[in-house]
Amino acid sequence: DDLSALMKDNDYLWIWWMGHGSVDSSCPDIKFMIENQNQYVYDHEFATYVDQITDYKWRSFSIMTCNSGGIIDDVRNSKSVILTAVACGYPAHSHNYDVWHAEFTYNLFCALSWETPSGDSVNADYNDNGLVSMYESWDYIDLNQICDDPQYSDQGNNGANMYIFCAGHLVRNTNLLDDIDFTGDIIVDNGIKLNINPGVMIRFKSNKRLTVNGILDAQGTADNNIVFTSSSATPSPGDWYGIRFEDSSDDNECIIKYCEIEYAKNGIFCYYSSPRIE
Repeated sequence: DDLSALMKDNDYLWIWWMGHGSVDSSCPDIKFMIENQNQYVYDHEFATYVDQITDYKWRSFSIMTCNSGGIIDDVRNSKSVILTAVACGYPAHSHNYDVWHAEFTYNLFCALSWETPSGDSVNADYNDNGLVSMYESWDYIDLNQICDDPQYSDQGNNGANMYIFCAGHLVRNTNLLDDIDFTGDIIVDNGIKLNINPGVMIRFKSNKRLTVNGILDAQGTADNNIVFTSSSATPSPGDWYGIRFEDSSDDNECIIKYCEIEYAKNGIFCYYSSPRIE
């Protein structure tokens, strides 16, 4: 109930299950074991619990169990994207390793965090825009032969910018190609460049802001503006903070051109900095 109250229409809901899964009576009816309790949750019960959360923009399921494909018919809707390790009736083991279940989660998190727990570099950013989407993380799992995705996934609803981690420090050069909702403060680190394509709309939650320590290149066109705005369903002036250029930002490279900044408290705030505003 608490999560349902907190979720909003622009939020992304990610549901992840790792463990043992069994066929109930026959496919596609399955059940999941609750570890250490010797109890099971059936797929229709699982769907009932999750469906109580009704407000979200997209929801994504990562089900890392044997027979996991059996859940697709229970949770599929027009705003869901589903990754299952295997189809119903198949065990969840990889092609390359004699390891069950855990390698799916291991490789998923390696893709999203850009490195293994031991610090080895991982690059699942196949479209080279500086962010890893759910689609790319699943591709990474598939290319490493960890599971049989994508054939068991409901990919028709998978948008190019369906990111798991949408807020925080940008530590790699990033190109925003499509509209995106940021869920927290965004900080462009020193020496890092955030490039925004013409026509992109970026929406911020209440009181959040974009802080530029490095480079912001936001060049729209006369016919295709870039829009920075509030993600509120009923926006009002001052909903979000705005764009703040710090003294470490690059005056020669920071450009704001043909941009609209809506419902921001400060619009553009320059702290000992002089970005090009056209």
